[in-house]
Amino acid sequence: MTVTYNGKYSKSKQQSLYLFNYSTSLWDLIDSRNIGTGDVTVTYVTTSPASFISSSGEMKLKVYSDGGNKNYTCSGDLMRFTVETAGFIPTGTYAKNMPIVHEQEFISFSIYPNPSGSRAIADYTLNTSSYVQLSVFDLNGRQVMQIIPGENQEAGKYTYEINGSDLQAGLYLCKLVIKPENGEISSHSRKIVLIK
Repeated sequence: MTVTYNGKYSKSKQQSLYLFNYSTSLWDLIDSRNIGTGDVTVTYVTTSPASFISSSGEMKLKVYSDGGNKNYTCSGDLMRFTVETAGFIPTGTYAKNMPIVHEQEFISFSIYPNPSGSRAIADYTLNTSSYVQLSVFDLNGRQVMQIIPGENQEAGKYTYEINGSDLQAGLYLCKLVIKPENGEISSHSRKIVLIK
């Protein structure tokens, strides 16, 4: 299991991340570091995830910062849990209601170069025919560009240019939404940093 968290603060703070342990009913400290005003990505990997997944498939991550002056903000841009089963279906009570993600539903999705000037490339691969939308959002959640308004695409590799010449320099999110045939809708986001 891999836990990924990305965030920042409006001032320098000590941040601790805790993962809930269902075996002990306690919060296990998995990372502690000083975080400032720039985005920091924390990745924690465990090869024994059973204690951190409930019988209903739930996982919990807690973000805590030190006390003192409360006049600050915390921005969490990403929190993701990835559980890999190495080709077998996990057994035991922790896997009771855990959804099984089949191989054909996985996709690859990348943005390059990143950071970039006014132009970047969105590159993704579909392993099955899917309905696809691709858009760019600012950090306030406003859509600033629609690259694919929504269309059906066959399995294969796709490449689209993101022309950010009309956008200000800064951080944006490129969001890919897919719905495979006979599958669940999934959303995949990648950061884009425009430097002008």
